[in-house]
Amino acid sequence: IRKIIAQNMLSSLKESAQVTAMEDIDISKLWLLREKEKEKAEKQGIKLTLLPFIVKAVIASLHENPLLNASIEDEELIIKKYYVKMLDAS
Repeated sequence: IRKIIAQNMLSSLKESAQVTAMEDIDISKLWLLREKEKEKAEKQGIKLTLLPFIVKAVIASLHENPLLNASIEDEELIIKKYYVKMLDAS
């Protein structure tokens, strides 16, 4: 099983662009918002983390930059719009 996983990983590396980008971001206002909403969420049995805020930001970014959510299949550019369903649900 591990050999097959390794082969698939190597194949994936050959077929897709590997990109890393890093940014320093001031999230102090976001942290304050989370702290403000945290107590309300706890009353509903929800542990509010930063993840929902990050997901919302990623979806908004993909909506504004659709080529970041694309792949090439058989030399055709496929722009995926899976995030739209998540955006509509919020």
